[in-house]
Amino acid sequence: MADKQAMRKKLNLAKRIAFCAASLLVVGSLLSVRNPGLEAYRYAYAEQYYKLYRRNLYHYPEDIMGNINYLLAARSSPFVNPLNALAKIEDEKDWKYYQALFVMHVNLLLVKEHMNLADRFDKYNAYFYNAPWKKSNLDSLDKAESYYRMALSFWPEVLRWAQEAGKPEYRWLEPHGVAAWMTELANINDKTIDYQAIIRRDLDRLVQVRTRFQAMDENTY
Repeated sequence: MADKQAMRKKLNLAKRIAFCAASLLVVGSLLSVRNPGLEAYRYAYAEQYYKLYRRNLYHYPEDIMGNINYLLAARSSPFVNPLNALAKIEDEKDWKYYQALFVMHVNLLLVKEHMNLADRFDKYNAYFYNAPWKKSNLDSLDKAESYYRMALSFWPEVLRWAQEAGKPEYRWLEPHGVAAWMTELANINDKTIDYQAIIRRDLDRLVQVRTRFQAMDENTY
């Protein structure tokens, strides 16, 4: 039974990853629908897709998925010419530092957006009066778990590029325009923020909540 459940979770995760990848194929058409008149404009560079990312006050699933698609497109696209970068680039060292910071930042946003998506399906407690909706709550927890695990999958890339941007030769560089990314870098390298630990705690709590739901029966409520 445990093996079947593990296999089902892996399949669900694979389906969601495939969905995100497939969504990239229609990003261009979505952009023309959301932005009439941009049909002739070609989105080809990482910074162009990144600029489409929006921080929303309310995390609706469709907005979160839109952001994820833009970030995935940014992550897989080439950089613009340094003249059009999001920071002032003076030389090749600035350029390499900027690229490392950008990729680190985009992967960090992918962690956060997948956590936002997980939060939409998570159940933080198993109240006895939720027993009549046991199955739907368990299904929702499965979705939350898969999104937490997807968030976790981007964390090693955050660390990889934070390590690259944290090399001694970049220590005194301060490219204008990306101060927030440099703050993120400092917080990651000194472990002020550790999303692996945060997500692990969320997953441990989720397992406990799931166990309580699974224990409910017709006598619970």
